[in-house]
Amino acid sequence: MSAKINTFLLYLFPFAVSAFTLFDRPFFYFSAQDPRNTAMYYEIDITAVFYICYAYFAAMFCYVLMYLSALFNSKKFIAVVSALIYTASYIYVLHFLLTGFHIHYNSVFALFDTNVPEAKEFLQTLKASDIAKAVVLTLAYAGVWGGLTNHIDKDGLKIKHRKKLASAAFVFCLIGAALLEKHSFFSNLEPVLSPVQAFVAYRREEQNIARIIDKIDPSLMDGIKSGVAKNINETYVVVIGESASRDLHPLYAEDAVASSPLNKKNLILFNKIYASAPITMLSLFQALFINPEKNKTVDFVDLAKKAGFKTFWISNQFRASSFGDNPTAVLSRRADEASFINHSNPDIKNYADMPLDENLLPPFQDALNDPAAKKIIFLHLFGSHAPYENRYPENMNIENKNPDFEKGVQKRTPLEKQRKEVRAYAKSMYYTDTVLKQIIEKLNDKGGYSSLIYFSDHGANPKAAMNRNPDDKSILEVPFFLWASSDYKNLNKEKIKNAENARNKLYRMDRLKFTLADWMNLSHPLLSIETDSLFSPKLIETTEQEIKQTPSVL
Repeated sequence: MSAKINTFLLYLFPFAVSAFTLFDRPFFYFSAQDPRNTAMYYEIDITAVFYICYAYFAAMFCYVLMYLSALFNSKKFIAVVSALIYTASYIYVLHFLLTGFHIHYNSVFALFDTNVPEAKEFLQTLKASDIAKAVVLTLAYAGVWGGLTNHIDKDGLKIKHRKKLASAAFVFCLIGAALLEKHSFFSNLEPVLSPVQAFVAYRREEQNIARIIDKIDPSLMDGIKSGVAKNINETYVVVIGESASRDLHPLYAEDAVASSPLNKKNLILFNKIYASAPITMLSLFQALFINPEKNKTVDFVDLAKKAGFKTFWISNQFRASSFGDNPTAVLSRRADEASFINHSNPDIKNYADMPLDENLLPPFQDALNDPAAKKIIFLHLFGSHAPYENRYPENMNIENKNPDFEKGVQKRTPLEKQRKEVRAYAKSMYYTDTVLKQIIEKLNDKGGYSSLIYFSDHGANPKAAMNRNPDDKSILEVPFFLWASSDYKNLNKEKIKNAENARNKLYRMDRLKFTLADWMNLSHPLLSIETDSLFSPKLIETTEQEIKQTPSVL
């Protein structure tokens, strides 16, 4: 085999392997037996042009690389360039094999916004088949790269007709550019540049978040006003769920496998709420930080404090990631009182040791009993974080109250191997509802003017738990409901009416801070409540196109 062909094949291999991540969709993803149940979220061009374009682009790209290799006539150049391409392609393909989705910068966020216990649990969720795939893929990439690079004859790369080859490469580039323009799919250069693009996007957003957090300025909310009389005691509770999706949720899904212990009649359920990002760090940052000026920002905890509220942050999550601070840690530090029920426990070494969410109830009761006349309590649940079987009591018998539970699981999940995950995920959300029921009961028993809002930071797909690609709508469709005491309802009749009318309005959670401010009857020139609050009759609804886009933190 000539050195040029050898070099060409060396560059072509990662593109050829990556091709199956593109071409299998029309044949498998649109099948009724689709194991990930994600077919409805793809719009794929399955014409011959699609395949021809990809093949042409791969050949063109590899040809140009082969020409450059011949031009430099260096084995070191070939080894370094091909190693970079192989690494990027390897990450791309491995991500697809493990999650069923293409890599997205949210995946990189999930990787770096983690901690040692979460990383351990992630590894525990890997099945034997996942490990086997990773091993085979690693051996294939390493073997082909090592074998082909070692058999390249530098002298055989010398080129005699440089002008002809250069002209051919130029023509390839021109035609390729035209195809890229026509088929925007290739603007991502998927198999090679997607991992690089994802990491670059992650670093950009991470730096933006760090910059904005560093510019927190509570004085932005100077002059904030409350529409509630000073002599009225107010208690607001914001419950932040974890990884709960409307799909399969006992309160929402028509074909839910379990009925919720919560009474729907006492709640206002919102049916078209979407998380702004599929990871906690981004979604909560966008939901609870206001960035009206480029060099200044304010978080909702400081906003509430400026309005005269005592603030509590009670969490069953870890304080920060292993790689540094995150927005939830910042929010907790801004609160008057913060409690992480797992932080000081030396026995908690991984997520399997995490206390159940019911352990938030005692510190929540303490916050309710606090003598402050006006208070807001943030409760951050561990909810339905994978692995799901660790998120509810072992002795919880959901089947007693839901005799058709197993039939529902089987109906929703044709594949036996996925039923365990779906079963555990459904149970975790049912357990969350039992905790929410107790929280509401405690709030109701306290009496007076009070209200509660529950939402999840993002959703999850139990059939592809590691996925962070927003193309899968189940990880963006989140539950959201409002509970209000009689006193709150009596003094906010118009607001309750507006909330009832907003049940089916399309709304993305990056505007949540305006809804919370409206809910608390707060006003300030920097709060665009009229157009951005879910409870405003003049709300400008989120569009379907906006739902598909993860907003930048800028």
